[in-house]
Order: sequence, then structure tokens, then C-alpha cells
Amino acid sequence: MRKIPRAWFPLPCAFGIAVLTSAAVENLAAQNVQTAAPTPEVPGLELLQQYCFRCHGADTQRAGLNLESLTTQHPLVRNGETWERVIEMVEIGRMPPVDAEQPTDAERAGLHASLSQAIYEFDYSTVDDPGFERMRRLTHQEYDNTVRDLFGVDLKPTDRFPDELSGSSGFVNSANTLFLEPSLMERYIAVAERVVEVALPPAPEATDAVHERTRDLILVTRPGNGTSEIEAAEQVLERFLTRAYRRPSSEEETSQATAQYLAGRAADLDHEGSIKRVLQAVLISPKFLFRVEAGNEGADAFPVTDWELASRLSYFLWASMPDDELFELAARGVLREPETVSRQIDRMLASPKANTLGDVFAAQWLGFQHVGTRIWLDPIDNPWCTATLMTAMRDET
Repeated sequence: MRKIPRAWFPLPCAFGIAVLTSAAVENLAAQNVQTAAPTPEVPGLELLQQYCFRCHGADTQRAGLNLESLTTQHPLVRNGETWERVIEMVEIGRMPPVDAEQPTDAERAGLHASLSQAIYEFDYSTVDDPGFERMRRLTHQEYDNTVRDLFGVDLKPTDRFPDELSGSSGFVNSANTLFLEPSLMERYIAVAERVVEVALPPAPEATDAVHERTRDLILVTRPGNGTSEIEAAEQVLERFLTRAYRRPSSEEETSQATAQYLAGRAADLDHEGSIKRVLQAVLISPKFLFRVEAGNEGADAFPVTDWELASRLSYFLWASMPDDELFELAARGVLREPETVSRQIDRMLASPKANTLGDVFAAQWLGFQHVGTRIWLDPIDNPWCTATLMTAMRDET
């Protein structure tokens, strides 16, 4: 029986396959992958040493290529794109250069065949460790959806953010490409204030149902009837931190948030203004911007926590934060029970939020999100290729 990969919890196939497939492929290119079988000999190593290392070794690295180092990184598909270029150069006879010692035709053919087999015919079923990313930044779509569910207002604050990068996998939620550039951090800081002010305006209209719902969602406790301002603030902030960080806030985190609230009051901000100041700070915290898992030392398999499982489910099926029911099950420690997980997946798939499986996941997987934008036939030669048809093709898929 194969060992369960690290940091993976056995779920019904629709979720489990996605976790294993995307994680395994991405981490082959970024992490030290353990295989079920012993590390194989590097194909054609002697020929590479004889004909290639002189120019592409640790000391020379011509064209920035160190084949000597790459031969120590197993399996070779971890650096598949580089090895594909090597295979191409060997095939067309560009390498070694004409003034260097040349392999015989038989040696060249053998090296080409052995490297091609290692790269193009690699058995991915031998990967026993999909790797583990402790931190993964929210994509723009996930950020928008999380803000929507956190505040109850659909704002789409990332509309003016720079486009996401996608790795060789074609998915924008690849952990290896979710960098946090200084320019992006500036955008997060700028939109944090706007999100809080739009969701909780200083003087909302009494008849504004959206803002009233948001106030009820965020300001769960208000001063009065025996509740002091500080007591109300502590309860509001503790609940908000738990929802924003997608796990229970620590005593230290709650204390820091309360201290920031008191600093706002000392700076002549009113009760609500001081709370909003803390909410803005939370929105630029790495604990909000990143999905963080505690992880575990060593290579042995271990189950994720119920809170982490709730986030894995919600961000896969909804591209957003867990809802109150998932939080409640995680708090009780029963979410990981197989029957509970199965019921929750059925419930979540029935939600309109599960449309992201098609709009985001499948669209990036199959590439049909570009139909009508990047993929567009010349309407002069193809008069049937109209904007309406392109939209219909996307929607149908």
C-alpha cells in the first residue's frame, strides 16, 4: 500500500485528485521530490561528463547553464524545460560546439534517447511526495471573493491590480508564481482603506440594507446595555480575526488588535473609527493575504487540521474563505470525519459559489477563458466569429 503523501488528507476523489495533481506537478519543479524507487542513475551521465561539463560545469556555466548541478537534482523532470533544450541541442547537433570534442553518431543518438525517455516518459505515479507549501498568497480572484464574504459586499478591489502570472502549469494559483512584489503590496495597502470605508461608511443611510447587513456582520457587539466600549471592541475584533485569518486568533493577536484599538481611541478616533483602523491593518497582514498552514517537521505523512481542511475545501470549491458552517464544524473538530466531509462537499457544490470550478479552475485548465479575447479568428475571413458567439462558447464550456 502506498504511503499517503505528506500534508494530504484523504478526501472524496473530486477534491483529492485536484490536491495531488496540482501539487505534485508544481512541486516537481521547485522542491526535492522523494520517489518510491531508489534514485536512478542519470541517463548518459558519462557522456555528459565527457562532452558537456567542460563548458557547462560548476566552474564555467556558459550561457548560465550548470549541467553538473542539474544532474544531481532528481528526477530530471524537476528541471524539465532546461533538459528539453539540452535534448534539442543534442538532436540538431548544436552541442557540443564544432571546435570541441564530438561524440560519435551512436553516442549522440544514445544520449538523445536516454534523456528523452527520462523527460518525456517519466512515470509520475512514482512520485510519493507532492511537496508542501506552507504559505500561498491569495490570487486576485480569491482576494476579491474573500473580501466579499468577509464584509458581505461585492467590491472587486483587484480590478486595477496587475495581471496574475501563471506558471508552466497554466494555473494562476500556482504557489511558485504567487510573488508579493512591492508594487502589489502598495495596492493592498491602498485598497484596505477603501474596502473598510465602502463596507462601513461613517454615516450609512438608515435604509441602506447592504451597509446595515455589513454592520451586523462585522460589528457583532456594540457598546451599551452593560457592555463597555472595550468589551465590545474585543468581541468584534476576536471574531473578525478568526474569520479573516481562517483559524482561531491567538491571545497575543487579540491583545495586539485591542491595543491598536486603544491607540486609535487615544488619537481621538471614535469607537467605530478605531475598530475600522484595526480592520485595515488586518487586511494587509500576511495572515490574511496568505493561506498559511502549520505544517510538520519530517517526511512522514500527517493530517491537516480541521481549520486548514476547511480552507482547502472552500478555496478549491469556492475560491473563497470558509463560511460559518465550515468554521463551526472546524471549531468542533468534526470536519475531518469522512461522512461530514462528504456532506459538506455536496452542500458546497450546490452553492452558486461553486461556479468558480468552471469559471476559474476549468477555464484555466482548458484555456477557454481566452476565447473571445486572446483567441479570436479574423472576422473578415470568418464572419461567423462574432462576439456573441465567442461569449456563448465560453458559457457553454
